[in-house]
Amino acid sequence: MKQYLSFFIVMLLCTGCQQHEIDKKTLIDKSPEDLYKLGHKYALANKPADAVLAFEEIENSHPYSKYVADSQIEAGYCHYKRKKYDDAISTLETFIQVHPTHKRVPEALYLLGNIYFDQMPIVKRDQENSVRALEYFQELCSRYPTSEFVANAETKIKILLQQIAHHEFRVGMHYQKRSNFPAAIARYNTIIESYPSTMSAQEAYLRLIECYLSMGLRNEVVAVNNALQRLHKDSKWAKYANKALQK
Repeated sequence: MKQYLSFFIVMLLCTGCQQHEIDKKTLIDKSPEDLYKLGHKYALANKPADAVLAFEEIENSHPYSKYVADSQIEAGYCHYKRKKYDDAISTLETFIQVHPTHKRVPEALYLLGNIYFDQMPIVKRDQENSVRALEYFQELCSRYPTSEFVANAETKIKILLQQIAHHEFRVGMHYQKRSNFPAAIARYNTIIESYPSTMSAQEAYLRLIECYLSMGLRNEVVAVNNALQRLHKDSKWAKYANKALQK
């Protein structure tokens, strides 16, 4: 029994071990071009770990080769495919820092955005990854508006804005329910100012009115309701606000 148990433990420990088809020693004497072709061969064969070895050997053995920049991008893709997100981020950020004018910088920005997008947490959790994804996608769209990656980035930006705004709204509601109105107001104002196109922004006006009513700040109530009626007069939140003010 102990013999079988020991074998089972060894198998569990080896499950996460990376098996390479490439013998790294054979890479040292290859030319940058051959290494790049070899990396692509393994990438296309769905063997990203082996592809990374070939791509990284270009920089290690031929640091001044014209293939270095492209190999960094390809290595970043392979790390991403293996869900080695930290390695992918490090590789791609290094590429951008070292080659800021390279034609594949838009591609690197898009991939970095995707890495954080794929790690976007549920709404009630901290949204740091969502914010980072948004930053990379917005930088891509701002700096390279004609890039082929912009259309997909813009679609994901809309999703991220809704996600982040919804998180801020949940936090605001948490404070409001506990009568911490200044903290709630700060959150609602952040949504209105930073994420005005989201659904959460429309409701944030109503919740601001509720907070100001609870604090007896009538002038603020009138100002917020005027903005709500002007910007979102057909929304259900505008109708709810009018009803609340008629009481």
